[in-house]
Amino acid sequence: MAPSPMACVAPPAQQMSAFDEHLDSNGILLKQKTNECCRCFVCQPNIHWTIAHQVPRGAEIDFDQLQEGEFWIQEDAGYCGRAWSCWAPGCRATTYRTLDRREWEDEHGTAPDSKSVLTHRKNQTCGQNVIVGCSEDGAVRCPMCCCLPYMDSFDANGTKLGRTQYMCDLHLFVPKFKVLDAQNNLMYMIRPNTCFGGCCVQCKFDGVKGKCFRVPFYIRDPETMEAHDGGEAAITDLWAGFKNECCFKKNVYSVNWPDKSNRAMRSTLIGSALLIDAALFEQEGQ
Repeated sequence: MAPSPMACVAPPAQQMSAFDEHLDSNGILLKQKTNECCRCFVCQPNIHWTIAHQVPRGAEIDFDQLQEGEFWIQEDAGYCGRAWSCWAPGCRATTYRTLDRREWEDEHGTAPDSKSVLTHRKNQTCGQNVIVGCSEDGAVRCPMCCCLPYMDSFDANGTKLGRTQYMCDLHLFVPKFKVLDAQNNLMYMIRPNTCFGGCCVQCKFDGVKGKCFRVPFYIRDPETMEAHDGGEAAITDLWAGFKNECCFKKNVYSVNWPDKSNRAMRSTLIGSALLIDAALFEQEGQ
């Protein structure tokens, strides 16, 4: 008996989601959405972001000209944690939900029923430093070496993908992070280049506009500490323009994945960028 024609029909191919397309690209841009012009010490809002497409290598990056991405990262942190962040950067318990921006807009800014495609979460920790006094030159900060900030990353089903952990070693003034997979295997180290025997961070000045002054946090092999892909794989705080940097306190980050990384690690590296912002750059000027 001849088989039914229906039995010969192959199942439809699974359609790639828009978020997977971001993960399968060379990288993304994280553009801060929240205006912090009125932020002062305890008056810190939740900080939201959009995920935009990465620009071609060598192209200029203008914060105000970047198109809004399809996905919105919504922060949900308690008031007390946000209030203490200026004294201990990176300390607060927080959750970042990655949502479809169109669903967010349909819900008029709350999106209570929107399903997260990616979630990053941390509990209360110490900050990466803490204010221990004040002088005529401003706050006196002391680096912390225990209970340091971290960020766990989860997929849409709540399955853990990996963790980013702030690290402490003898070079206290060079920030560094380790990236673990879901089984706690060390996958990457994230650290800028250094000078003066590894004691100071080395900046770059070889670009234009958003790339004119930057500190790339290179994604490195944990054994050799060599930067992946010749230094192309990095998380970089870009110059957002005078108005955004000084008045609105908005940041923009370029996140370039290592070529051989999988989607789970690329999702975790988005959490790495959020942790770098919360622990290092969010409180600039405070």
